[in-house]
Amino acid sequence: MLNQYKVVVAFLVIAFLSVIVLPVFTMLVATPMFRGHISSHTEREALRFAHHLRKSHQERIGDSRRLIFTKEITEDIQREKEDLNLLRINVFDNRGGLVYSTDPWTEESEEKEEYFEKIILKGEVFSEFMDSEKIRQ
Repeated sequence: MLNQYKVVVAFLVIAFLSVIVLPVFTMLVATPMFRGHISSHTEREALRFAHHLRKSHQERIGDSRRLIFTKEITEDIQREKEDLNLLRINVFDNRGGLVYSTDPWTEESEEKEEYFEKIILKGEVFSEFMDSEKIRQ
C-alpha cells in the first residue's frame, strides 16, 4: 500500500512539474529561438529578393544616371511587393536621391538615416525585417 502511495505521489509531482515547466520552457526558450530563426531567414530572403529586384530592373531601366520608370516597371514592382508581403520598396539613384517608392508617404528625410550613408550610397542593397510588434509602434 505504501509503495502504491509513493507511485501516485511521484506521478502527481511529475504531472504538476510538467504543467509548470513545459509552458515556461516554451515561453522563455523555444518561442524566442523559433522567432529568431524565422526573422533571420526572412531577412536573408528579403536581401536575396532585393538583389534580384535590383538586377532584373537595372537591365530594364538602363543607365542609373537617368532612371525612368515605365508604367510596366512600376506595376511589376508593386505586384512583387504585394506577392512577397513587403512593407515598401524604395529606389534611389546613384547620388542618393529617392527616385521611386511604393509608399506615397516616404519622404526625402530617410536619406539622413544611418543605413543610407553606410549602404545605399555605396550602391549596395538594404533590407530590414520588421515584425508586427515593431510596425505597430
